[in-house]
Amino acid sequence: MEIRIRYRSNRVDVFDTDTFTKSEPFGNANMLTDFEVLFDQLGKTGIWLAAHSYDASRSYRSDAPDGETPVARRKKGWRFLLAESEEVAGIETVSIGSDIALQRICGELVDMLRLDETASAWIGNINGLSAVDKTVALFEVLTRAAPAGSAPEDIARMCGCSLALVNTLQAMGVAPEEDEENEEEDEYDSWMEGLDHEDVD
Repeated sequence: MEIRIRYRSNRVDVFDTDTFTKSEPFGNANMLTDFEVLFDQLGKTGIWLAAHSYDASRSYRSDAPDGETPVARRKKGWRFLLAESEEVAGIETVSIGSDIALQRICGELVDMLRLDETASAWIGNINGLSAVDKTVALFEVLTRAAPAGSAPEDIARMCGCSLALVNTLQAMGVAPEEDEENEEEDEYDSWMEGLDHEDVD
């Protein structure tokens, strides 16, 4: 797994979990490594990567009942600081593999993973939408679907951003484009309506 952080200064930090200083950092008994990219302390201590191991010691086989598969033990590993809190303000994007996890839009770091995952569940065709179009379109769809009295701040959070950013984008004139299929239907209806008013000999 590769984690890439690009800063406003054009500095790029690349972290590659496939190339530890040792080929087996948790020892020969490790059969599976669990990596966590932690954004929950973004504004406090920064961005962290946690690596945990699954210990598959032979001694655990005796703990399993006859005929059942023994269970490996999940063991806490280490945390690695990828970006300090003072550096967060200068971050433009954070990518995990080929996916953009965080992207700065109008000064705010947007949770792109949440935006994309929620949009794929609520919007039909999102492939051609930019991030800002997707944000506004998703917010409007969720607002219509939400129960009466739902806080707009909570709806914006489902889009991976703040309500302030949604308001900013709407004030800039960002609006979801009409579906092409609907546009074609409207054009067809207008054409047929014109025929209704023509005199036919």
